[in-house]
Amino acid sequence: MEDEVVATESKPKRPPNDRGQGRKPKPPEELKVVVPLRLSPAHKAKLKALGGAEWVRTKLDELPDQ
Repeated sequence: MEDEVVATESKPKRPPNDRGQGRKPKPPEELKVVVPLRLSPAHKAKLKALGGAEWVRTKLDELPDQ
C-alpha cells in the first residue's frame, strides 16, 4: 500500500467580535413591551379573528390621548 497524504481543508476563521458587529438596537419609539392578557378561549378566538395584537394597537391609536 502506498502512503496517502490526506489534505485537511481548514475552515475559514470567523472575524473577531469587534465593536459595531451585529444588529443595531431599535430607537426607543420602535420598542415594544409584552403585556400579558387573560382571556377566555372564546375571547381569544375572537381576538385572533379580529387581527390580534395589530388590531389592539390600531384601536388604542384611534383613542384620544389622556
